[in-house]
Amino acid sequence: MGANPTPPAMTNNTFAHPTFGRPIHVTEARGQFPDIGSTLGPYFCLGQLGKGTFSSVHKCVNLDFHVQQPPGEEENRRRLPRLAAAKVELRTFQQSGVLESEATILDFLHHSLPPETVPVYMGHYKSTKYAAILMEYLPGEDMNQLREAIIRQGSTPSRRLHVKDAVYLTADVFIPQLKRMHSTGLVHRDVKPSNAVRMESTRGSTDSGGEEDHRAKFCLVDFGLSKSVVVPEDSPMADKDHSWPEENVWLKPANFPGKGFYRKERDKADFRGSSMYASLRVHQGRDYCARDDIWSVLYVFCDLVSGGLPWMSHAANKERNECGFLKEIVQGERKSEEASDVNIHEDEMAQLLMGDEYHVAKHRREQKIKAAAKANQPIPPNKLSPLPEPLAIASDEFKVGCLRKAFAHLATLQFWDMPDYDLVADCIRGFLKDTSNCPDVNQIQWHELTSKSSSTFSPSRDPSLSELQNKKRKIPQWNV
Repeated sequence: MGANPTPPAMTNNTFAHPTFGRPIHVTEARGQFPDIGSTLGPYFCLGQLGKGTFSSVHKCVNLDFHVQQPPGEEENRRRLPRLAAAKVELRTFQQSGVLESEATILDFLHHSLPPETVPVYMGHYKSTKYAAILMEYLPGEDMNQLREAIIRQGSTPSRRLHVKDAVYLTADVFIPQLKRMHSTGLVHRDVKPSNAVRMESTRGSTDSGGEEDHRAKFCLVDFGLSKSVVVPEDSPMADKDHSWPEENVWLKPANFPGKGFYRKERDKADFRGSSMYASLRVHQGRDYCARDDIWSVLYVFCDLVSGGLPWMSHAANKERNECGFLKEIVQGERKSEEASDVNIHEDEMAQLLMGDEYHVAKHRREQKIKAAAKANQPIPPNKLSPLPEPLAIASDEFKVGCLRKAFAHLATLQFWDMPDYDLVADCIRGFLKDTSNCPDVNQIQWHELTSKSSSTFSPSRDPSLSELQNKKRKIPQWNV
C-alpha cells in the first residue's frame, strides 16, 4: 500500500495551456445586478438559483449568443452556451478576493482538462459596482437531488442509495474527475455530493457488456476553496525536495518559464470543507492535499450506501470538534468509551455502514443521557429505548475490510504523495461482489432522466444540514 509519489499525467490532453491568466472583462451593468431583469455585460439575469455562505448563483441568458465567439486556440473555438450561471459574492465578502481566485482556477481547469470535467468558463465580468463569474448553466441535478428523488420514490424515508449507484457515483465519477484535477496540481478541498452536477445528456458510451451505458456524466463544481499545491521554483514556499513532474501542467504565473515544486507543507492549517465530509487529517490541522479529497470520497460513499455517517447529527448542529472526535474513533486513532479490549481491530470502521436511523437514534439517546446526568437525574439503562438494528452491511467483514484497506492506504500518504486512485476505486467496487446484504432501495433509472426532470426535484439539501433545508433550488449547488 505504498504511496504514488508521481501525479497522474494527462493523456491526449490537447486542452492544456503552458501558461495562464485571462483578463477581467470590465463592462457596464444595467439595473441592480443580479436582480431579475438586470444585466452585467451581455448577460441578462433571469433569477436566483441558490445561495451559499459566501455567494449566490443566478441563471442568465447570453444576449450575444448569436454573434459572440470565444477567444483562444482553434481547438477551443466553440460557441459559448446561451444559458449561463453567474456566481456573485455576497456583499459582506465582496473584497475577499475569493471570486477572483475561483475565476482563475475555473478558467485554468476548463482549458486544461477534457470537456465535461468542469463547467465551461465564460468569463469574469466586473463593473464599477458588481462582479460575477460566468460559467455554463448545468440543468441537471446534483447527487443530493438524485438522492431526494429516491427518498420520494421509496416506501420508507431512507437516505440510502442502491449500492450500484453509490459505487458508480464515487468510484466512476468522483475519483476519475478528482484524479484529473489533481494532475494539474489543484485540490478541490470541498468534496461532497452537492458539488457534482449531472450533465444534461444521459446518453453515454457502450459498457463492457456491449450495452449502451445510460448512466449520467457529472461535472465537478464550486472551486471557491480550491488551491494549488504547486508553486514556482523561485518561491520561498517551494519544497526543493519534491518537484512537480515537467510533463504535467500546473497553474503557473503567466510567462513564467521555470519549473514547479510542491509547496512546503504547513505545520498547522485552517479547517476547510464541510464537517460532514472533511478528512480526519483536515480536522487534525494537517495541510490539505490530494489525499484529503479522496478521503472525503470514501465518506461520501459510506453516506450514500448507508444513508448516514456516525457524526451526521453533530454536523447538522455545526459541532465540528465532535465530528473530528468521532472520525478519530472510527479510524482507530481514539478509543471510544464503548470499545472492547478484545476487539481484534483497533478501529470501529463498521460504524460507517450502520445507517442513518441507527446514528440518529444513538445521538438522541446520548443527548438524553447527558441532559439527565447534568440535571443529576441519571436514567437507568433499563429505562432507555433500544437502538434500531444496524444495517446488515455493517456486519459484512469483507466490505468493512474493503473500507479498512482504502483508509489505511490514505493514512500513510504525505503532503506530496498522490493516492493510488485505482486501489481506492477497487475497494469501493468490492461492495458489488455480493449485494445480498445491501439495503434494498430503488436503483436510479438513468435512461429516464432528462433535463425536464430537474424541475420536478425538490430543493437540494446538504446532508450535513439536513434539518435546515434551503427552500431555494441549487442547480448547481455552491454552498461552502
